[in-house]
Amino acid sequence: MGQWGWNGGKIRTEAWDNPTLQSRLQTRDTQYITSVLTWQEQRAFITNAVAALGTSTPIYQRFAAALAEVQPVPFDDNGFVDVNFTTPFSVGNHVKIAFSPQGAIASLIGPAGRDWAGEEGLCRVWYHGMSGAYFDAFGSQYNIKKATNFIKVS
Repeated sequence: MGQWGWNGGKIRTEAWDNPTLQSRLQTRDTQYITSVLTWQEQRAFITNAVAALGTSTPIYQRFAAALAEVQPVPFDDNGFVDVNFTTPFSVGNHVKIAFSPQGAIASLIGPAGRDWAGEEGLCRVWYHGMSGAYFDAFGSQYNIKKATNFIKVS
């Protein structure tokens, strides 16, 4: 749900981050509590649908088995070491890589010593800032009726 809320409440017009969410949950703000409950409900849709099939049905057995195959398991970091990601480090026997603080590839050094990333780097993260005017234009282009609940929170 993030910034997008319902019923025109304040949650819909406020930009909020994790510390704000935690603070509002501590004060028992019902709109923020409802946000968390909707996230939990969304995550449970598939498991609830499979459970609704009834455990004695053959289709339940197939879906439950398929669902069990895709359940996440804790990552085993045995054998991994922490590295300084901004300094080139070895990846395999022939390549070194380093990342910028923003997550782009700052250096990618091949076996011959050439840095393929160059001065600009590779795979730079780009954020598309969408203004209120962008959302207004989008709403009028793609909605038959003016969408009053489709706004950009600044």
